Amino acid sequence: MHKPRLISLVLAGAFSSLGVAHATITPQSPSSWPANGISNYSDTALPLRGFNLSGAEFQPGVKGYDMNNFPSIEDTIYFAYEGENVVRVPFAWEFLQPGLPTSTAPIDWTTKGGYGQSYLQLISNLTNQGLTVIVDMHDYMRYETNLSQYANNSNTTDEAIIDTAGEPSSAQYAAAWASIAAAVDQNLTPAQSKLVIFELMNEPHNMNKPLISTGDEGPQAVLDLENAAITSIRAQEKADNAAAHTIMLDADWYTGMHSWAEPVPDYTNAPSNATVFTASNIKDPAKNYVLDLHQYLDSDFSGTHNDCQSNQDIQSIINQLVAPPPQGQDFLDWLSNNKMKVFLGEFGAGNGVNCEADMSTILSFVNQHAYNGTYGFVGFSAWSTGHAWGGYLLNISPGGPANIWMQKSDVLPAFLKVASSLPPLGQVVASLTNDTAYPLAFASSTGAFQTSTPGGLAPGATAYVYTMPNGTEPTQAQITYKTTLPASADQSQVVYYGFGMTADSAGDYRFEYPNTGAPNYIPVPFVQNIDAAGNKSCAIFTGGAGNSGQYILQTASCP
Repeated sequence: MHKPRLISLVLAGAFSSLGVAHATITPQSPSSWPANGISNYSDTALPLRGFNLSGAEFQPGVKGYDMNNFPSIEDTIYFAYEGENVVRVPFAWEFLQPGLPTSTAPIDWTTKGGYGQSYLQLISNLTNQGLTVIVDMHDYMRYETNLSQYANNSNTTDEAIIDTAGEPSSAQYAAAWASIAAAVDQNLTPAQSKLVIFELMNEPHNMNKPLISTGDEGPQAVLDLENAAITSIRAQEKADNAAAHTIMLDADWYTGMHSWAEPVPDYTNAPSNATVFTASNIKDPAKNYVLDLHQYLDSDFSGTHNDCQSNQDIQSIINQLVAPPPQGQDFLDWLSNNKMKVFLGEFGAGNGVNCEADMSTILSFVNQHAYNGTYGFVGFSAWSTGHAWGGYLLNISPGGPANIWMQKSDVLPAFLKVASSLPPLGQVVASLTNDTAYPLAFASSTGAFQTSTPGGLAPGATAYVYTMPNGTEPTQAQITYKTTLPASADQSQVVYYGFGMTADSAGDYRFEYPNTGAPNYIPVPFVQNIDAAGNKSCAIFTGGAGNSGQYILQTASCP
């Protein structure tokens, strides 16, 4: 929860004047993407299963936002092969529309390489591949007029609350959402647009100053602002003759699931989120909304510690949600009574004690109480991925500390559930079969590439290189895998191993090991196992041009 890091218009007349200039949006289709296979990623229980894609919400550098942090579609290919079908993409209102509350400038969607067009392009790229995208205003119900304070907007001491003195008004917040809706509906195809969900505000907290527009505080103030945004979005959709998007609502106090029925602790006599966020209080004429809940598993539920709560404590929290404590309300009864759809929009854990059991417990709870046509969970998105996270504790990307949940634990893959084989990308021009006992985890690729089973190259699985989308044969492709060595003295357990299919010309293909300074194309076998005595075994390629481009990766003695 405590994660590291418009024109003032009268609402009645705002919507007809929000014409959005058409940006130059041409959806990107990486050749290594799993084609239309995402539409086959089915699961009868949870329709939405995926990850957060971070970067666009990162705090500014010395000269403003660093576009090198901006996420890309390539950041999600690894996860698409694992079964991802939804991506939650945080953005910062301050970067999308700088200068509020005094500026009269609308959101800039058209400047090439600018923040607004880059974000819209990313949405287009992702939806073009069949992914559902959650557009997440990641601002904690704040707007930092002083960007040097931007990193503090998740802190309890930050008082830059929207619709309070010196901050953007409720009308400006609502108009920003109308502009976002117009940009999506006017620049994306209808098929892409229907895959976009609007999350009105990530993790509001400490709403202990009365709003100027309503005088409300706490959970009711959060819902006041979100209801204003809903009104704005629905009016814009009507003006664009567009279908009603699903709208996602966060509640007060970091929208925590464990504290949903408890009085909000940041001011006197506060009601609970459960008391305020009811079907009768949410003002959506389309009745197309979902509640977003978050749950981290460390000692204070903040997502900032490596070790997790004991599984007994997590089980106790879950039990309190299912069977009410004396002072609370049964969470599932509350969902049923209000006919609520809910989404676990953020959850995560380090790799410390208890974490694997806790992750299994929370995901099992979500899966067991999936939406049943009346109420329940519609899915989850794990926190977090993105190429710029580096060593961040909860980085699930390849190489990140939390990638354990993808590669050394069965917890997340078990709930992602890729349910069917991916369709072929084209004509096979080369192949490689893993004839060793060790699975290779897919990390990245370029070129038209796919495995016989989605995800990594398991023992017996085959990696294929296909003709390009235009029918031509590729002259170069790169496939990168990651493998894990058994524990052994003085040896790292994790080994990144890349190999590539290259060609001097089309039709002349070879698989090779990474170049280690030797002349090109000289094989350098990788160590795949070290036994207790220190003896090594390696993997080598056999096969080749004489076998119609069919290669095999096999165990052999090391040189």
